[in-house]
Amino acid sequence: MKFKGYSLQEAADEMIFNVLPEGSGGIIAVDKEGNYVFVFNTSSMLRGIANSDGVFEVKIWQWINQNLLNIILYLNPVYLCSPLR
Repeated sequence: MKFKGYSLQEAADEMIFNVLPEGSGGIIAVDKEGNYVFVFNTSSMLRGIANSDGVFEVKIWQWINQNLLNIILYLNPVYLCSPLR
């Protein structure tokens, strides 16, 4: 990662927490080796990643775990398509 010589995590944190206004958004950052980070300065951010190594992640809030998300999607599969989520 070439942003002030920072790691991927450090560069993403710098942009989200020191450049963007608070509460304005986030990013899914990926480097050339396929490493990724989710960084956001809002209460939630719909985000997901899938790769050829079998990684499949979908998240909404900082604190939610995959089991809770699976329950939410099972009970209401259109949840992620609902506006303002």
